[in-house]
Amino acid sequence: MLQTFDAPDPNLIVGERDVTTVAPQALFMMNNPFVITQSNQMAQRVLGEMGPNSDVRIDFAYRIAFGRVASQSEKPALRHFLADYRHSLATSGTKGNADLATWAALCQSLFASGEFRYRY
Repeated sequence: MLQTFDAPDPNLIVGERDVTTVAPQALFMMNNPFVITQSNQMAQRVLGEMGPNSDVRIDFAYRIAFGRVASQSEKPALRHFLADYRHSLATSGTKGNADLATWAALCQSLFASGEFRYRY
């Protein structure tokens, strides 16, 4: 896992960490059981601690992941993602808690973002 995200060799003196974005990183964030579990736990926290307002939930998720609230330009895209994902779950006949699955997908996408992985 550490090699995937450019961890330096502990046997060498490294003044600055390499910053790369490669396919294995994205695949790790999409498929790793640890990331999926953390996404579900974050979604449970967002749903449990915030009211039903999507914008409040989005801001809370952003504060957890990035330490900031979502910008006004990001919120429409996030609301659209939530609606589309919820609709796709309903049309596919997926069983289980659709709200939790929808928010877990959003949380996982936040984890997979470059902003989460790297400090610019």
